[in-house]
Amino acid sequence: DTVTIDEPGEITAVPGPTTDALCFGTGDGKAQVSVADGTPGYTYLWTGVNPAHTSTMPAPNDLFADTYDLKITDANSCEKTFDLNMVIGQPEAITVAVLVTDVLCNGLSTGEIDITPDKGTPPYTFLWPGAGVVPGSEDQTGLAAGLYNVTVTDFNGCEKITSNIEITENDLIEASFLISDLSCNDSGDGAIATTMSGGVAPFTYS
Repeated sequence: DTVTIDEPGEITAVPGPTTDALCFGTGDGKAQVSVADGTPGYTYLWTGVNPAHTSTMPAPNDLFADTYDLKITDANSCEKTFDLNMVIGQPEAITVAVLVTDVLCNGLSTGEIDITPDKGTPPYTFLWPGAGVVPGSEDQTGLAAGLYNVTVTDFNGCEKITSNIEITENDLIEASFLISDLSCNDSGDGAIATTMSGGVAPFTYS
């Protein structure tokens, strides 16, 4: 009699579509693969160039930006590693440039903050907490001296928080006087010496 010993076929894997991470630095990229042959009951190990970037999901949705290979182990503990070079990308991190105009005079509300967001995935929304601001506006005017914060959120829900944007004001103008009386009646030699502080020199007098 003839005895035939069969063996399973070699494990095969065909890469499917990938989806980039939504935000810079987030682990929510996705990948798909079609596996056949071997002995079903597969386990998966996705590994990026960065060895900390791994997943054991058949169709992972927890991938960081990286280039991934895949090791598949079947139900008989047969293994095969595939150099899939599946690339998960990510958008660039949101940046926020800030231009500040300080208050002109002590106690006024003439300060301004002009911000320019970039990168991430436009369009953006804006949130300014606190008093004296327009919460959803990109830029702010009519501000008093103080510290301000803004959260910029892009189309994908990625956030960039810019804190402690400072609007300053000059010190209150103060004057001290040194008075010299006339030495004699009608002598015309009286004087007033003025010392100014605060504000912004030079000063005018009237």
